[in-house]
Amino acid sequence: GSTPVALDPIAGAAPAGRLAPGTTIPLNQSSTYPSTERTLAALATVVDGGGVGQIGGIIHSFNTAFDGRQESIRDLIGRLDRFVGTIDDQRDDIVATIRGLNGLAGTFAGQRDAITEALRIMPQALEVMVAQRPNITAALTKLRTFSDTATSLINDTQADLVENLRHMEPITRSLADVGIVIDKSLAMATVFPYGQAAIDRYIKGDYLNLSATLDLTLPRIRRELWMGTRFGDPTQGIQAAIGDPGYAEQTKDPLGIGVAPPPAVIAPRPAEVAPPPLPGPAPTPDQGGH
Repeated sequence: GSTPVALDPIAGAAPAGRLAPGTTIPLNQSSTYPSTERTLAALATVVDGGGVGQIGGIIHSFNTAFDGRQESIRDLIGRLDRFVGTIDDQRDDIVATIRGLNGLAGTFAGQRDAITEALRIMPQALEVMVAQRPNITAALTKLRTFSDTATSLINDTQADLVENLRHMEPITRSLADVGIVIDKSLAMATVFPYGQAAIDRYIKGDYLNLSATLDLTLPRIRRELWMGTRFGDPTQGIQAAIGDPGYAEQTKDPLGIGVAPPPAVIAPRPAEVAPPPLPGPAPTPDQGGH
């Protein structure tokens, strides 16, 4: 009837050393198993007043609840099985979602002050939006009208737009062909009239003084810029406006423009005449001539 005592090594460590007489084992490194008396007393408590007698009532309630519903319960168990299987298949996604929520929560925790300030200002912003509700509604209505108009315009001009883009294809192709030249021209335009090479070679400071004389008189422009055009013709006068004196002399009579003369009467083709016969060779004395 004595209580046995067992000396066991620390969990996860190999036994080492020897206990000397008078050695003290701390209370936090000891444990006590329930005795036989305590076990029997606890069992008696459970059997007598621990609610064991109510198990029958619980089983009776389950039988009453399940009576006549066996098929529904089987179907419910099948659905639960499929549900648990689906959850198990999505386990990696669920874990990734939980980790993402954890990272999002960490981000929110780091921005706690900003979120608090935003929540403090949000009611004021909502009040402003409520006050501006008529203007916002009107703006959205105008935007819808603009969208309808733009859609109608695009539908009406779609063919012309496509045709214009098709006509621009040769232009863009030509620009692509002379792309290097355009780059050089644009670079030259920023440093006109010297060129970047001249600036790098001769201009050592921050600025350059330039003295130039530009002849922008009308005779010079006609001889240089407008040469080969109607504006470069020295005898060309100024185009008069409608109703000004001389306008009638500078325009042609519209009644005489584009009127072709009537065709002339074609005479009948003369009859063909056969050419006269060619003269034969003259007779010789050997052929009977006297």
